[in-house]
Amino acid sequence: MRLWSPKVWCKGGATAWIELTGTDEEFSSVINLVDGGYEAAHVKVDVDFDDATPVANVEIAFYSSLDGSGFDTIPFSKVTLDNGIDPSDLSWDISGYAYFKIGYKQTAADTDNGVRTSYRNWKDVSS
Repeated sequence: MRLWSPKVWCKGGATAWIELTGTDEEFSSVINLVDGGYEAAHVKVDVDFDDATPVANVEIAFYSSLDGSGFDTIPFSKVTLDNGIDPSDLSWDISGYAYFKIGYKQTAADTDNGVRTSYRNWKDVSS
């Protein structure tokens, strides 16, 4: 049987989009798999491209940590969400890390795209 944590927003919220500005990378809050003994997290990233004809794509990167404070400088996974699908969303099942956070970066400086991210941790338990 799989035990799921409640849904948590680590960037933005149900009705709150966080606008990316420029090409600087912004980060989610830390996702903690250690407390509660979780095995993985189902993570969903939503992107709302700002303009009718958006210029920038949004790069999503995942960074791990052993202690929840010092994070790798190189992501363990990275994907680009293309502005041709608006709005856009994608889910991942992330396992094998104690802690991780998500980076968001626009590929062009002249747009302000909105992002939000939610997740639910899970672990298998005996019934």
